[in-house]
Amino acid sequence: MPDRTHLIRMGLCAGLALGATLATPAIAVPALSTSSAQSQHAARHADMAVEHVDSLPARAGGQTMVRALVSNRGTVRAPAFTLTVTLPKGATVDGATFPARCAVDPTRRKVACPFPAGLGGGGRTAVALVPVRIAADIPPATHLGGGFATVSSNLGDVSRTDNRMAFTLLVSAAGASL
Repeated sequence: MPDRTHLIRMGLCAGLALGATLATPAIAVPALSTSSAQSQHAARHADMAVEHVDSLPARAGGQTMVRALVSNRGTVRAPAFTLTVTLPKGATVDGATFPARCAVDPTRRKVACPFPAGLGGGGRTAVALVPVRIAADIPPATHLGGGFATVSSNLGDVSRTDNRMAFTLLVSAAGASL
């Protein structure tokens, strides 16, 4: 059995070791990673992406709604950005957009929806809804191609390959009409 002097010495050594540990400033050591510089950049920045663009089929002369969804794939809040929806030939904007602050160009085929800064990272999303009228002279079963949605901002986006998505509008004989 250790004597009292030995226990005191052990206690002092343990106390000094604990005190030295607590008094030593923490040093952050970056994790080693084989990931690309692009993904390391994305870890510290907003990364806007067009995730999905869809609509229901509509008959010629009828209406449908284009829904464009964007997300922030980065880890920090996004700066202000604009989601622009360009409709294919044979389709025009017909009604109020969401959000209401969207601007429709004179041809009624392009809608620019500004969003304020602050969309959180980690896949948070924002949506634009664009009511669309299909021209009356479009034949049934036509796929109106050439539409696209684009997200843009003033940030140096990590990946510009995901900032644009094409879409088509389907014209059907008995399509959904709003």
